[in-house]
This record gives sequence, C-alpha cells and structure tokens, in this order.
Amino acid sequence: MALLEIIPAHFSFRRAIALYMQRRALRTLPDERLHDIGRSRSEAEREAKRPVWDAPEHWYSF
Repeated sequence: MALLEIIPAHFSFRRAIALYMQRRALRTLPDERLHDIGRSRSEAEREAKRPVWDAPEHWYSF
C-alpha cells in the first residue's frame, strides 16, 4: 500500500508536526498529570505511538 493511499485528504504537514509534538509531550507527562487529565500510562503510550495522519478529521478544522 502506498503512503499516499493511507494519508487522509485533510492532512497537512504543519498540523502533523504539531500533533507529533503533542503526542510526544503526552508520553513525557508524569503519572500524576496523566491522572489529572483522566488518562492512564498505557493510554498515553498508545496515543503517542499513533502515526500523525491517524487523527480525527475535526482536529484539522481550525
């Protein structure tokens, strides 16, 4: 499967970089902060491992 076949139409590199940085920051949060936002360590790790093009379309509608 070609990369362009799996990248959605709403994808943009600027937003992809921002999402990558957010997911990377999520991975570094201590467990206490994750608890504050209602997430577990395993949920944070799972989210951080997702590819940048794997995001809901409404995240890109700003």
